[in-house]
Amino acid sequence: MKTFLKQTVGRKPRGGVSSALAAFFLIFALSGCDSLLDVDLPGVVVYDQFLSDPGSAPTMVVSALGEFECALPQYIISSGIIAHEFQVSGIIGVWQNWGALRDVARNDEGACTGSRTATNVGIFNPLSRARVLSEDGYDRISAFSDAEVPGRADLLAQLAAYAGYSNTLLGEGMCEVTIDNGPAIPPSQVMARAEGHFDRAIQHAQASGNTSILNMALVGRARVRLNQGDAAGAISDAQQVEQGFARYAEYATVTARRENNIHNSTFFSFHMSVHPDYRNPEVQGVPDPRSEARDMESLGVDNITDQWAPEKYSERDSPIRIASWEEAQLIIAEATGGQAAVDIINNLRDQHGLPHFEGGTNQEIMDQILEERAREFFLEGHRLNDMLRHNLPFPTGTNHKGAAYGSLTCVPLSDAERSANPNLS
Repeated sequence: MKTFLKQTVGRKPRGGVSSALAAFFLIFALSGCDSLLDVDLPGVVVYDQFLSDPGSAPTMVVSALGEFECALPQYIISSGIIAHEFQVSGIIGVWQNWGALRDVARNDEGACTGSRTATNVGIFNPLSRARVLSEDGYDRISAFSDAEVPGRADLLAQLAAYAGYSNTLLGEGMCEVTIDNGPAIPPSQVMARAEGHFDRAIQHAQASGNTSILNMALVGRARVRLNQGDAAGAISDAQQVEQGFARYAEYATVTARRENNIHNSTFFSFHMSVHPDYRNPEVQGVPDPRSEARDMESLGVDNITDQWAPEKYSERDSPIRIASWEEAQLIIAEATGGQAAVDIINNLRDQHGLPHFEGGTNQEIMDQILEERAREFFLEGHRLNDMLRHNLPFPTGTNHKGAAYGSLTCVPLSDAERSANPNLS
């Protein structure tokens, strides 16, 4: 079943067996069978017909959102290794390479699994599945009428918003991206795709009155506009985000696949450890609650790395923040600078009882904004992109295991995608 789904990644999501959504629902159905031999191949056509039924619209949305929520911790772990939010405390080869900033195997075959001890990480495959499901679902539901699908605008808003975030993370973490078996494109083009999805999400959310998705899409569009150098557009969007807003990816303990994989990797399997830079840092001598970490009083699986785990993901069902008013505020701070940025930093620090930042030169203020982002969004999937956007230095010399650092700063396309995609050499 895993092989069948893997073959849909990067493929065009239209038509019969080639449809990623049809594949997903086929796999869902097969999960209750004892053997693949129990299922006739024409079942694929049945599920393609199911997806063409307006009554399947809510299921498409649930499936797409669930795939994104499964991919998000994979992205956070993978990008966190390269951005040194994590130290690798496991022994898997691809982790060792990424932890030393080396691209050796081009192994990015990570998938959402049903195991609490899963040892695969990755960006391209998990997020591509989330992208395909949300984009294909959006196209299919767009073809239905409002009469056929109750709450159609709301469903379209959700799919467009999550399509936007799937594209955003692909653009922020990958060196280059392929879309639907096409040629490799640079992150800037993926950001433009994301902005288009957020445009549609905002339109549908306004029409349906879904304020959570509206705020989520505004934060997302502000994020990609900042990535593209559109400071004015980023400020305009961020200023519209409601104070106190937060949107989370939700997790549960009903099955291992629905659990928070960051928790499992740090508190349970000891494959990842919080980097020393984030082990209970302080602000002018005051503990910073935004980056609390727990000493597990043990070594990791490698018997080398001290095992520390992030308190923000202390439970198997701990939620992960996707978008928030705090992010909108720090986008405004970065795009504006000056005393306005200082005031935003201090306002956010007040929420945590932290001392105020006194300001300084323009560069000192920008440096502090990036440090605030590192603390506020610790293990939420922002740090690698911040390092790349601002040309922050990656470590040199040797890592804590004695391996010499290479020059890897983003995730290259995997060998599997290169061999399967006819538009790649």
